[in-house]
Amino acid sequence: MARLTSRLYLDFNSTSPLAESVMEYLARGDFFWANPSSSHSSGKESRKFVNSSKEKIKSFFKLPPDFDLFFHSGATEGINIFVKGFATLNPKSHFFWAASDHSAVVNQANYLKHFECPLSFLPASKEGPINFSLVDARGPLFLNITWVNNETGFVVPLNFLKELKNKFQDNIFIHLDCAQVPFKIEDWNHIPEEVDAATFSGHKFGAMKGCGFSLFKKKRINLIEALISGGGQENNIRSGTENLMGIASVLLALEEGVKKFNSKKYHEVISYRNKIEKILEEKLGDKIGIVRPKEDHLRASNTILVIFKEKKSDEVLIHFDLAGIDVGTGPACASLSLRPSRVLLNMGFSEREAKGAIRISFDYFLESADYLALEEALLKVILKL
Repeated sequence: MARLTSRLYLDFNSTSPLAESVMEYLARGDFFWANPSSSHSSGKESRKFVNSSKEKIKSFFKLPPDFDLFFHSGATEGINIFVKGFATLNPKSHFFWAASDHSAVVNQANYLKHFECPLSFLPASKEGPINFSLVDARGPLFLNITWVNNETGFVVPLNFLKELKNKFQDNIFIHLDCAQVPFKIEDWNHIPEEVDAATFSGHKFGAMKGCGFSLFKKKRINLIEALISGGGQENNIRSGTENLMGIASVLLALEEGVKKFNSKKYHEVISYRNKIEKILEEKLGDKIGIVRPKEDHLRASNTILVIFKEKKSDEVLIHFDLAGIDVGTGPACASLSLRPSRVLLNMGFSEREAKGAIRISFDYFLESADYLALEEALLKVILKL
């Protein structure tokens, strides 16, 4: 039986539409190897490809007309570019983030101390709401918002942004961490006009690892100092020769996702998620607890976070692994760590609860046959728990 993974990566042994389209793409030779910064014909073709890819990617989003795009290696780098770049040009600016944000955000604090930046984290709760009304500062401030949490799947409603922008005007720079957003919420491609920049990781929606992009307001990018200096690529925002194959995979993955994603499919994935949760609760009872937001619509369609009250997550993971199901413990980038989830601790869960958390997630390509295979494997795992 094929392994049941959290999402469909570019597996060339797979029969998925995305894998097939990549194989066709490679077979046709519709890709470019020349340096896009070179002035010869091949280089010009590569540059044309990079520029056209940007326009195609932007077309998938509902954006104000003054937005542009640059490529980088993924959300971790994108977050660093904006947070550190803003602090460099705006020393002593106030940095706000949520206690449940990704480590790529939280770990900026030590660096920002060199700029004497006031640092404020916004507390998170077990039910998810974050009080953004606590954001306040007299001078320039940078606010990071994780739209969809990488561990819990909790969604931050963005209806408060207009009031925030009206209050601080140009003194606030709003960055949206969108790593977990594409095809996991209905409005995944609607970037509110109050946002100054939004950052994505390609591998989170099926592209190659090591390639991502950020959307940004052109008139606000002068507030960001380039983190990587070099040949001035990407309008001098992110120097370094562009990753052409990575960019191609981002474009292909978005094209495939847009073809597949619709309201019917979205709610179908939610129904699969709910069925899995029901099986877990009926079979395991008070041995587990499922982490849910106060309002069910404020969660991603694909994420289930289960806390095993009597077992540690590494023990549970072994049973899932032997059954051919890939699950996560903590953030995906730190799943090998045996430390309790920082996100869950900051949300108010005990250390014991945080050490017993398992994340089950699946993608927007999930079909009924995949769900049935997952259910069958899950029932076998439950017998051993």
